[in-house]
Amino acid sequence: MSVLSPLPRRVALGWGPLSVVVGLLLVLVAAPARAHDVLLSASPEDGAHLTSAPPTVTLTFNNDVLDINPAIVVRDAAGQPLTDAKPAVTGHTVSLALPSEVPNGGYQVTWRVVSSDGHPIEGHFAFTVDVPAAPAPAPSTSAPSATAEASPSATAAQSPSTGASTGAAGPVVWGVVVLVVLVAAAVVAVVRRRRRAGQ
Repeated sequence: MSVLSPLPRRVALGWGPLSVVVGLLLVLVAAPARAHDVLLSASPEDGAHLTSAPPTVTLTFNNDVLDINPAIVVRDAAGQPLTDAKPAVTGHTVSLALPSEVPNGGYQVTWRVVSSDGHPIEGHFAFTVDVPAAPAPAPSTSAPSATAEASPSATAAQSPSTGASTGAAGPVVWGVVVLVVLVAAAVVAVVRRRRRAGQ
């Protein structure tokens, strides 16, 4: 019967440090494969104070996320969703279109996507919309003056009076003519009577 001889002492002692080094290498190589995707940026940024309403909420990751039931929910201060639209996944980015008019106020954004390694990741951030009120329109300086407006009416009012004066003078002239004719006729009649009386 043969008996296996034990490994030399030096060889047995060398396996210990070598196994530790191999184990560390395996951990370092496998770690990136197990790492989840990371959110690189968000628009609007967390804590942003905006003077104009944002058209979208956009999330950018370090890898292409999976298009598996992505979720971005924007809620106002009362907890009501700003929109029921669904986010769109395009490579590294996930975006949600917002309404054309976003009221002033604070908004809380919560999101959830599936990382490229198949694991879900999520997060949240907030932003504020404070659009200044539009300035009141300046008063118009092109309004016509009261004098300019009154001139046509005044001219129109004067025209009838001129016509009225002309119309009133007509009977007076005719009355004078008739009177002159009557006086002349009376003079002629008197002269004729005197001539007859002298004969």
